[in-house]
Amino acid sequence: MRTLRVHGPVCIYSRTYSIRNCGETSESNRNTLASLDLHQPHGSCVQVEFAAKQNSRNNPSQSRQPRTMADAGDATRPLRVWLLHPDLGLGGAEKLVVNAALSLQARGHQVKIITAHHDPARCFSETLPGGPLGECVQVHGDWLPRAVFGRFHVVCAILRMLVVATVAATQCFSGAGPDVFVVDQVAHVVPFLRLFARRPVVFYCHFPDKLLCVDRTSRLKRFYRAPMDWWEEVSTGASDAVIVNSEFTAEIFRSAFTSLSRVALRVLYPCIDMAQFDEPLTAAVREKAQNDFPPGLVAHLKRWGEDAVLLVSINR
Repeated sequence: MRTLRVHGPVCIYSRTYSIRNCGETSESNRNTLASLDLHQPHGSCVQVEFAAKQNSRNNPSQSRQPRTMADAGDATRPLRVWLLHPDLGLGGAEKLVVNAALSLQARGHQVKIITAHHDPARCFSETLPGGPLGECVQVHGDWLPRAVFGRFHVVCAILRMLVVATVAATQCFSGAGPDVFVVDQVAHVVPFLRLFARRPVVFYCHFPDKLLCVDRTSRLKRFYRAPMDWWEEVSTGASDAVIVNSEFTAEIFRSAFTSLSRVALRVLYPCIDMAQFDEPLTAAVREKAQNDFPPGLVAHLKRWGEDAVLLVSINR
């Protein structure tokens, strides 16, 4: 049994693996350690352990009942984890992928990121040559357009990710495939990976893509989106495990994917590199912060002093 441990509350879609509680880790937030056994075609079993926080809206009696898998495999060998992401640029989803890869790498696991686009001029420094993930990034499918005449973005995104999934599945045939795939944003490729790569697939749901298309006023647009939305829902349900990024997204997931109502959800919050806050600020950084400080806020602080009220908005 090989173990991949991921810290944080998690969402697990139970299909062909067993989940079992391993004891309380904190009585204040009722976090528990849950283990996830992902069965592989060659007979071994990969165990993924999560520090889990149960979603209060879940009804365990309605969730799919997992089937227990026999323990097998080498417990000492690090896991090979391949992350498939559509565009490794600058953004929240990309930062999550980078931090997840760094965390897995720091724990001794072998990480590979396969993406359809990676621009050295617009990416996180960790993914550049010489960085900790510089040798882990592969780009395939960037020759396909992102849109056609400013339209068909979702179709192009799916096609580009299908190229990524095809390359990943092909590499599995050489015997150097991963123990588990982690896919995010474009769930449509999950059935393809399960069919041809024959490896466990974990899908990380930032937000249902079907809800990002808000302009459905025309009948033609609704006709165009209908099969894409159906494909997304079916593909999400085909994953061995589905993780969402917040309690809010878990609630939206429930309302958006009604056919997946029996999925038992937990949450894995985006990880943060806390080490960056341990280093003292340099004089140059302090000067830049002072120069960029909003003048109105400075006046507010001077006027009210210790009685000043500051509100910090954090996305979800």
